[in-house]
Amino acid sequence: MNESHELKRRQEDYASTSLIIHNLSLIGWEKGLGMIWKTGPLTDTEAFRELIGVKPGEKFVGMIQLGYPKKVPRAMPRMDLDTRITELN
Repeated sequence: MNESHELKRRQEDYASTSLIIHNLSLIGWEKGLGMIWKTGPLTDTEAFRELIGVKPGEKFVGMIQLGYPKKVPRAMPRMDLDTRITELN
């Protein structure tokens, strides 16, 4: 993603890019695909950035591993929605 000099814009752009990746994973899941979004120390190295063509002024957000899973893991327990929402009056 392009990396703005303005902090607020940079944060919004990172959030938007993350949402695109998340939505891609949901669409893939509907089609029977599994997806893993990866980052890590390797992705911050100059050699990696050069290898994949990240230019100055750009931010690397993640690698996507995509494929058909051999086994679908059991769903994790979810929190009750009411514990996650705070209503302001």
